[in-house]
Amino acid sequence: MEADTRIWETPVLLETSVGMEVTSYESAEIDRDE
Repeated sequence: MEADTRIWETPVLLETSVGMEVTSYESAEIDRDE
């Protein structure tokens, strides 16, 4: 069952990392507009 847990953890970590990058990018764009 440990292998199944790892399979679930990896996509979540990737999605979280991408979400943070997108948020940072959007914040930078907002700063530029202002």
